[in-house]
Amino acid sequence: CGAERVSLARTLLWVPDILINEFMDENKSPEAPYVYVDHTGHVYDDKPVRAITSCNLNIYYFPFDVQNCSFTFGSYLHFATDVTVSQGTSAKDILQESRDVIQTTGEWELVNIQANHFLLQIQNKDYEEIVYYLVLRRRPTVYIVNLLIPSCFLITVDLFSFLLPPQSVDRSTFKMTLILGYTVFLLIMNDLLPVT
Repeated sequence: CGAERVSLARTLLWVPDILINEFMDENKSPEAPYVYVDHTGHVYDDKPVRAITSCNLNIYYFPFDVQNCSFTFGSYLHFATDVTVSQGTSAKDILQESRDVIQTTGEWELVNIQANHFLLQIQNKDYEEIVYYLVLRRRPTVYIVNLLIPSCFLITVDLFSFLLPPQSVDRSTFKMTLILGYTVFLLIMNDLLPVT
């Protein structure tokens, strides 16, 4: 009949349990009712996923930090002989498509994506996994303008306060006002700083 691709209801086909190991919350994305089957028998599942995951943050170089987060895709129930987990598109193509689709106007910028295929052996049974490594860089402009420049200004003013004569009453008042100002500044900036 010349059809190369047919859409079928998801309930009519067996769909493997491919999960992301780093999930921290339930997937609340809408269910896709259909899967696509092509003329070779390959099934394409274009199910959207909203991933809320955990990632170890190294904030030593904050606000100039670069983070490496991973997404591990694999099956919990089926062995490698039952379900083959393979990469459909190269990591370079995924990176380019992500840069074209994602509008990063927020705090993070997507720098790189890498992928590795692993075969895990547990009690003489093999499980396949694909791990995608996302390299994210923080955009430091907000922190430079709101945190570093005012801090440098307050430190500079504090250093100039040493030019006042020690016996002057104004010096101690000025220093106390400066400490109070810096404390208020840090209280205001508390929401802007990352949690350590």
